[in-house]
Amino acid sequence: MSLAWRDAGRRDRRELQSFICADPPGYTYDPHRGRHHPQLYALRAQGLVRDLRPPVDDPDAILVGHDDDGLAAVVAFGFDPSDEQFVIQAVARAQRCTRRGYGRAAIEQALTVLAAHKLLYSLDCGVFTRIHPDNAESKAAFGSLLFEPLGVYEGMETWVRDI
Repeated sequence: MSLAWRDAGRRDRRELQSFICADPPGYTYDPHRGRHHPQLYALRAQGLVRDLRPPVDDPDAILVGHDDDGLAAVVAFGFDPSDEQFVIQAVARAQRCTRRGYGRAAIEQALTVLAAHKLLYSLDCGVFTRIHPDNAESKAAFGSLLFEPLGVYEGMETWVRDI
């Protein structure tokens, strides 16, 4: 099943604020570990998505993808603070949508928009993203779209691709 993609707007705030992409959707308590989550990177992505407040100003963008059951995927992207490179800031797919390729589809949507901006404004830049080293799903999705790892900075892997 394909997703219906569109720019996120004010009407999407409620769905974004309740978006679940982590399993479990919150911290658990373990008497030996204390407050714990098995995939902290997924919980952080969930928090980032929940904190999004569309609409956003150009050149930043938030795209939402819906299936028959509601919000299924989100991608947020724009320029880095120096306005020199495109950055995909967040990619998330709903926990209920595992193994459907929605994360990859979200990245493809962002790349399409970024390529159009690059052409329209005659820009010379690449696309960057940062991925937690334990996030094998994201690394596989970005790698399948010709992103390459550059190295680790502040505990996150930096990946890049030309468009």
